[in-house]
Formats: sequence, C-alpha cells, structure tokens
Amino acid sequence: MRLGLHANTNNNMDLMIRYVEQVQPPMVKLLDPNREVVAAIRRASKGVTKVIGRKHWDRQSLDMYGEFKAAAVDLARDSSVQYMEGMNEWGLTMANASSFATAEVALAKELNRHGIGAMIGGFSTGYLDHNLQSDRSWTYGRAMFDYLNSVPPELGLLHFHEYGHYMQYGTGKPGRENAPWPDQWDHSGHRWTGFEGDRSAYWDPGRVGWWVLRYRRLRKVLVAQGYKNIGFAITESGCDDVNPRPCGHGRGWRDFTNCEHFTDHRVGDMVDQFYWTMWQASHDSYIYGWTDFGFATADPAWLSFDYSQTPTEFERLIQTQKRLPLFGTPSDPRPIPIAPSPIAPTPGTTKGGVSDLAWLPGRGDSYSAIARKAYGQENNTSWATTLPFVKAVQAANENRPVKIGSRVEVPGVMAFDGGGLRGLQTFIHPGEGPWPLVRRCYGLPTAPAAVMGPIVAAVKYANPSWIAGGMVDLPGKAVLFV
Repeated sequence: MRLGLHANTNNNMDLMIRYVEQVQPPMVKLLDPNREVVAAIRRASKGVTKVIGRKHWDRQSLDMYGEFKAAAVDLARDSSVQYMEGMNEWGLTMANASSFATAEVALAKELNRHGIGAMIGGFSTGYLDHNLQSDRSWTYGRAMFDYLNSVPPELGLLHFHEYGHYMQYGTGKPGRENAPWPDQWDHSGHRWTGFEGDRSAYWDPGRVGWWVLRYRRLRKVLVAQGYKNIGFAITESGCDDVNPRPCGHGRGWRDFTNCEHFTDHRVGDMVDQFYWTMWQASHDSYIYGWTDFGFATADPAWLSFDYSQTPTEFERLIQTQKRLPLFGTPSDPRPIPIAPSPIAPTPGTTKGGVSDLAWLPGRGDSYSAIARKAYGQENNTSWATTLPFVKAVQAANENRPVKIGSRVEVPGVMAFDGGGLRGLQTFIHPGEGPWPLVRRCYGLPTAPAAVMGPIVAAVKYANPSWIAGGMVDLPGKAVLFV
C-alpha cells in the first residue's frame, strides 16, 4: 500500500502526474476533478491508480442533499472518476444519522447505476467506533453499513479521515490498551507523555490508535456486528491541529518541521511518518486506499499541508513510498528510511575510532559545496537549513583553505538510502551482516577489503549485539570521492 495525494486544485498536476507515474498508489483524490487530469493520472499510473472525486459544496445540509447528489453524479460522469464522495465531514449526530445514511446510500446507488464507485461516510476520525459501541447507535445509520456490506469494493467503500499531531501519536501496543499511557497520552490528565522509549516499538503491525490507526478500532466494532465485508478508504490524513500536542500552535506538518515530534529519531519527519503509516496500513487487506491532504492547494489556509511547496521532501516522499509494495504486506519487518537530521553533528563526537575517512575536494569545491554534497543538501535552496552543515565542516577543518587533493574532514555519517545525512544510527536489514551494512551505509558499494576492513571492525566494536531489525550505531565519518 502506497500513499496517494489529495489535490485541492487541478494546479501543479505535472507533479501529481510524476508522483503517480513513479509511485502508482492505489488511489488519489481530486477536489472538483476534470476529465483531462483524471485521464492523465490513469495513463501515467498504467491504470493502477484510481481517482476519487469530491464535489465542493458550501452549504452542507440534508435539505440540500438532493441538489448536491445531482451535482456530484454529474461531476463524476463528466470527469470519469472511479469513485465519488458524498458530503465532507458533515455534522453527524445520533439525531440525524439515519437521514444522513439514507441520503448517502441514495447517492451511492445512483453512482453505481452509472458504473461509478461511491465513497460514503466522510466522518472525522473516531466518530463511528466511539458512538457505535452502544446497541441503540446501530439503529441509526445502519442503512450505510447494510449497503456497503452487500456490494463489492469497486462499488462502495466507507471513507473517513485520520489526522494526528504526529502520525504515531495515540497509537498503542497490542494488548496494552489499558496500561498506563501506552499511547503517549495521559487520557485523564489530557497531556502528552512523551515518545515510546524504543523506536522499534512503533513497528508492531498490531498497534491501534486514537487518531491515526483508529480505523482498527472501528473494524473490530463492525465485524462484531456482522459487517465483515465493508472496505475502508482513508481520504484525508496527516498532521493537524490535534491536542494535547508536544509542540506549539500550527496546522499542517510544515508548521512544525523544527519541533521534536518531527526531528526525534523515534518517529522521524513527515516523510518517514507517512512511510510508517502506509507500512502499517499495508498489513490490512480491507484498506483499499489512503491519501494525504492539501496537495497543490490554492487556499493559503492549507499551505502548511502541501508537499508541492517543498521539492526536497516531495522527492523523498516519492522514493520512500516506492519501497512499499503496491499490494500486500511489506517483506521488510522494519523500516529503511530515517529522516535527515536538521542539525549537523558536533565534530569529533564519533564512536568506534574510525577517523581516517574524509572528503576529497573537486575542482572549485568550497566548504559550502562540500557540505551540500556530503549531506545530501544539493537541492536544498534554504541557506538557513544548510548553514549548520557548512559550519560543522568548517569547524572540523579549522577553516583551512580548500585545495584539490587535500583532505576535508566531514563529521557525521552518510547512509545512502535515498541520499542525505541519516544520523548516527540505522536499522539492520533482514539477513544483513556487518560488511553489507557498511557498504550500504557508508556509500562504498565497490570498495576493496583494505578500505572496508577498518570500518567493519569499528562497526562491530560499536555494536556487540547484531539482530535483524535492530538499531546499530554507525561510527566514523563519511567518505565520498568527487
């Protein structure tokens, strides 16, 4: 399962096309789609990616639903989408749930009559499993579940939205739902309690959540009521204004890039968190699609959600999502990508004793150019975020003039899973020994044994235990040859 994009406009569709061509997610979503864009997405993805449409409607109310239904069906037919949504995050209550469900099912049947699938529900996170626990709740809205349980997934899916303040927030280990704060949240005190102590704890495919991964709670409730055939789609997700939160005020992930819940190695940045999310969803065959929110937005209110504004992160998103399977369960039990650190490491703080690795400058290389290349920042146009890397390299070399053929110390460690500074740790791939890991993480795919030997020895010294899926320290400094 791979992440799809939720485009708020038909702008920047060249980026959308590039994304679906390379990633081939099962679904993407377009607000007020047009036929040309839908056709281009289908061609680029070789027919793999299905397009969800949504009709923007200012006044969402039951008395307007008939007019909305006609407009939504017309748009679905005109644009040739594979699915069309009903009303978006409508103000559902127990008092109106039955009428709303009847209206959504009527829309679904009309769409199906034209060979178009229906996405119905559109609730905000957690509404259903919270309110459907009592028997009386099932008498309201049951029409939706009866219908979806009776049709194949290409004709109807239950869709809803899952946002967290960081994606792992509020998720707990299986069997520990009633333990004290297993999900980084003190429920009674309504406060954040910190990250899990071990990053690997997040990579249990049975975790359940109160924000992201809450769909697993809902699935359990539905199955208990006999609804075993209802498929899900998550049609909005990401970082949002969720409280209690570990950082200050903001909306989307771009408001929090320097906060601990997007820099701590246990959760990674937003690219890594979406990788984790889709890794989790890939274990659930009843999930048919998953999208982010806010791509290519024209409304400035949603710019902080928008990957089209950040070329570096957008490229990383493509590369990390491609590592997930198109369909089925991931083969790797642990993640590959780890987010680039926004702060350069302190020179001289290496472990294991490898100190003879260096950068050999090329013609015209300056400290700035070396830092950008060595730490994978060549496409980073922000001087503010590359300056720490430059200062670290300058300090490590006492700001001596750079000469061709000279040695320039580069503090930190390079791991070439997509390029960029990966910090001082990585995960061991299944079946990977010290030699293959060193070749991968130090960028030495063809280095002779004489070069590899001291580095392998240092890695072994720094990591007396070696367990597939575990985390290991990467001592030393990076080496690249220009």
